[in-house]
Amino acid sequence: MLKYAVDALRGGYDALALFTTFGGAAYAIYRRVGFNDFYIREYGVASVMDLPKANYASAAVDEASDSDADALLNLYNKVTTNLDGPLVRTRDYVRDHLINATWLKLTRSGVNAKVVKLMSEGISAYALVTGVDNDGLLNVEELVAEDCGPALSLVNQLVKDTGAKGVRVYAPLAMLRCLGARLFTVQSVYMLMNLEKIEISNVRDRYIFRVDQW
Repeated sequence: MLKYAVDALRGGYDALALFTTFGGAAYAIYRRVGFNDFYIREYGVASVMDLPKANYASAAVDEASDSDADALLNLYNKVTTNLDGPLVRTRDYVRDHLINATWLKLTRSGVNAKVVKLMSEGISAYALVTGVDNDGLLNVEELVAEDCGPALSLVNQLVKDTGAKGVRVYAPLAMLRCLGARLFTVQSVYMLMNLEKIEISNVRDRYIFRVDQW
């Protein structure tokens, strides 16, 4: 059934999340139909003092709405071109699971998630944030930007607006380095199936966005 779902959905993976509730048994099911263990996860922490400064004088920061789904999807597709592993998203997926954070709110009781965008002749960066934690760090569940400049501008503005002491960011390695963040590894196992006849061991820029890990 799982193999059929993988072959049939190809980008509509909501149904596959149901198998995660089976714990250890799920891993056996996944391996049986051709999935391989795949270790992917780094995050970065940067204090206000360590965060490089940047300023887009013409940029404005605002909360994203459902009407921004297409623009956010276009930016996501542009940024993930050279990454191996990101989920193929659709407009509806971006609206439901990113902007409205449906699954995130369902699995984390009381979380106040929202997407904030940086506007500079269009959306040049966005971040999915879940507030400031008990350590004074602003949690950024996803950060996507055209390049380093917009990312720094958005993060610096978010830190200023929330009064946070720093940020904890889940993002691809290049983005974490842009922020000057200290890197940490999360010991998690993810499983992938080879759909395009590539050798998984040769995949270099491995990344699965945190919001897609359900």
